[in-house]
Amino acid sequence: MNNWDESRCGEFRRMLSEYIDNTLPANRAWAVEKHLTSCGACAAAVRELRATVDLLHAAPRYDTSDQFMATLHARLDTVERGAAARPPFWLAVRRWFANAEGGPNRVPALSLGLAVTGQQRPAASQQA
Repeated sequence: MNNWDESRCGEFRRMLSEYIDNTLPANRAWAVEKHLTSCGACAAAVRELRATVDLLHAAPRYDTSDQFMATLHARLDTVERGAAARPPFWLAVRRWFANAEGGPNRVPALSLGLAVTGQQRPAASQQA
C-alpha cells in the first residue's frame, strides 16, 4: 500500500509516537508491529519519525539565561489559569453542533441568525 488509508491506518498512526518512544503497552505495540508488516505507508512513516527523533536528539542544546527564565516565569504567572484549558472557538462550535439534540437542524437557524445580524442598517440620513 503506497498511501495510508484513514479507515485502516488511523488508529495506528495515532499510536506511532508512543510506539517510537517505547511507551505503548505490549499488546498495542504488538498490534502496531503487526500492522507495520503489512502496511508500507505506515512503515515509511515510522522510519521518517525515527529519523526526525534522531535528528532532534543529535541537535545541539542551548541553555537559557537566568534572566530569560525569570522573565518567562513572570509572564506565565500573569496568564489566566483557565485560558490555556479553554478550547478554541471553532472547536466549541463544532462540539455544539455535534453533541446537542437537533444538531443538523441548527445549521439553518445559525445561518439565519448570521444573515440577520450581518445586514447593514440604513444610514441615519436614509431613515428620516
